[in-house]
Amino acid sequence: MVSETLSVSETYTDNVGAANNGTAGSDWITQISPGVAISRKSGRLSGSFAASLNGQFYANDSSRNTSYLQLTSNGAFIAVDDMLFVDFGASIKRESVSAFSSGTLGDELNSSNQELVRRFFLAPRLAFRLGKDINGNLSYRQEWTSGGGQVLDSRNQRTAILSLSNPLAFGPFGWDINYQDRESDGGSAIRSVASQTARATLIYSVSPQLNLRVLGGHERNDYTVGKDVSRSFSGGGFDWRPTDRTDFSATAENRFFGTGYNVSFNHRMPLSSFELGYVRDVASTETTAFVSAADLLFPGIYDALTTISDPAEREAQARALAVLLGSGVPPIGFITNTEFIDRSAWFGFTINGARNTLAFRSSRSERSALSPDLALVPGDDLAKYSRTITKASSISLQHRLNGLSSLTLSYSVSDAKGEGITVQDVSRRALTGGFNTKLSPRTSVSLVLRHQSASGSYDYTENALVGSVSTRF
Repeated sequence: MVSETLSVSETYTDNVGAANNGTAGSDWITQISPGVAISRKSGRLSGSFAASLNGQFYANDSSRNTSYLQLTSNGAFIAVDDMLFVDFGASIKRESVSAFSSGTLGDELNSSNQELVRRFFLAPRLAFRLGKDINGNLSYRQEWTSGGGQVLDSRNQRTAILSLSNPLAFGPFGWDINYQDRESDGGSAIRSVASQTARATLIYSVSPQLNLRVLGGHERNDYTVGKDVSRSFSGGGFDWRPTDRTDFSATAENRFFGTGYNVSFNHRMPLSSFELGYVRDVASTETTAFVSAADLLFPGIYDALTTISDPAEREAQARALAVLLGSGVPPIGFITNTEFIDRSAWFGFTINGARNTLAFRSSRSERSALSPDLALVPGDDLAKYSRTITKASSISLQHRLNGLSSLTLSYSVSDAKGEGITVQDVSRRALTGGFNTKLSPRTSVSLVLRHQSASGSYDYTENALVGSVSTRF
């Protein structure tokens, strides 16, 4: 399916660029975004592609005029039935280069803290069997990341994984063996690093709903110059699925950086969903991709819309709701050109009623570079601070007036803190209200009023009114 789109918006802001103390003054901003969307969900090739060319024009300061391509694509190709698969994808979009600069409250017109980042990946995967009981997978993933100004420059990450498993090898006992080889190349700005991890897991099936896991392995890496880490580790965990709507999984390991955790809980009900999680592990820009509030809200909203039987219509409505509810909510994360220890916790729920959708999410993320010699880029937050802590909470409500129109209200708070030789702390608030309606099955209009402010290392307030028209041909 192919469809062409066109979106036109007009924004009035009393503080263009969210400048410190409002020194930039007011402006009118026109954005014109023609685009194309392609989707395919049958045959050997499936996936989606969406691209738009965004032009922004400022009435009072033409030096700010800009245009950029925005693209999102994900796909899968079945090369050999039940054996060889190829996943691929690409994205081009603006992303935050720092947790502390102004303009990180979801305002896509504010580019003072954003750079265009290009991401591409190609991932072939071979599924095979040894004998009649052992399942095997061999995969290779190549990721290319570029853009991001002086912070990111360019990155290439290569990951090869071999896994073998037999879930019922000895009655209630099963096993899983996994080997991962990863190499990251930070371009001219940072040296290449490599890591290898071998892990063996013994699984005991207490019941069809509960599995217990004991694991052990060996890991090696060269994150620190002149010091290769080579050590064994152990751990354990469980997977519990008491119903088709509830999943609870937890793992703990004594890794080279301390204790690693991965905990997730999801519960879905007919008109609501609930999730919480906690993770402490080695991460990178590739493994913690920059996501918007709409990206985070979409899965829960989609799961809750069980009354819509058509998958395409369900996805479209869930995506539209997520975009409306996520407007004005801070995006999550910032780009970096180094591996780091990520310690993140989150909690969220979505409730869908006959006319109302309520979404809440709260998160906390703590990042620190694995080694000081890995954070060499001057503009990188993880080079300037030994630790960054970001906290964000948001609550959003949509009220459907009828089948065509809706009202949306969202409020978000966030705080970013950098600790090191110097300390920086910025708190932000955003309140957004909006009205959206369909003029026809293919055309919609919206009017949004936004107030945002920041305090701490810098201060600003901004009020904006945004009107937009979107149509699909």
